[in-house]
Amino acid sequence: MNLKSLQKSLQLKDEDVAKIYRKLGKELQEQSKLNEGIALYKEAIRNDPISAEVYNDLGDALYTQNKVEEASAAYQKAIDLKPEFAEAHKGLGDTLTHQNSLEAAINKYREAIRLKPNFAEAYRDWGDVLYTQGKMDAAIAKYREAIERNPDDAYAHSFLRNVLEEQGFLEEAEIEFKVAKVKLRETIQRNPKDAKAHVELGNLLWSEHLLEEATIECKKAIELNPRNAVAYGNLGCIWHTQNKLEEAG
Repeated sequence: MNLKSLQKSLQLKDEDVAKIYRKLGKELQEQSKLNEGIALYKEAIRNDPISAEVYNDLGDALYTQNKVEEASAAYQKAIDLKPEFAEAHKGLGDTLTHQNSLEAAINKYREAIRLKPNFAEAYRDWGDVLYTQGKMDAAIAKYREAIERNPDDAYAHSFLRNVLEEQGFLEEAEIEFKVAKVKLRETIQRNPKDAKAHVELGNLLWSEHLLEEATIECKKAIELNPRNAVAYGNLGCIWHTQNKLEEAG
């Protein structure tokens, strides 16, 4: 029995059907089956066109596919429907960061935090923008604020490590490096299909010159999300390093 037949037999409302589509879409998204997840989100929207939550989920999936303009439109629609939706403001901030509209992105992260004061990811992504702007001390502070709110945020630990290392705080950087590796492995253990975690772990392994392990992680990320530009870039850097080492040998 398909969902339409089920709706008719159980006399489900369109909004109830939309919730089912959304739940199935999120499950597929967590498995990195993004096209399938997006299709279900669109079905959910067809049944319930005023669900801000579904538009936000759609934005997340599109952004993961690097479809930035489409993601931006989905996040904006979520905000139009629910102006106090912190996650949608943060998502729109991410698309603005990607488009190099950094001050506009900061405004969105600031709004997300105003609406949800312990929103660790918004602090972390704000830190990324500050790092891009060359404001290292401010970036460090934002990453620390993210970690204070979510000590298990592997990405905040990893990004903080990068800045600390660049600034010459090597002992602190090493501590964050070790924590980031542990947290990333825990993330992958919980969800082996988390492409983003595989990319970041590969990046850390590459920095240790564990090139074979790093290659495995990047290839896994690409297998899970063929549109992951960062994974392709990291893989290119790994191969470049391998060639240099072979030439030196």
